[in-house]
Amino acid sequence: MTPTEPAIQPRLTIHITIDNVRYETHERYVTGAQLLAMAGLPSGDQLFREVAGHGDDEPIAADQVVGLHDGEKFYAVPVGNFG
Repeated sequence: MTPTEPAIQPRLTIHITIDNVRYETHERYVTGAQLLAMAGLPSGDQLFREVAGHGDDEPIAADQVVGLHDGEKFYAVPVGNFG
């Protein structure tokens, strides 16, 4: 590599789990709608990110952009099944 050649960055692979199914993505930031679509879930489902410990899990809105971290877990609840 010469000083004028850009360094090639390897593609980051992020592993996440949605409803106990493992998925891989190269996108660091996605919306809740993109996560639901990745899992083949209805767009109206309420998505949650699991929070470690005793805190409440984080609800993710369809238009909310979330930063993904390797190993994160999400789950969806069908409309009408919570509240």
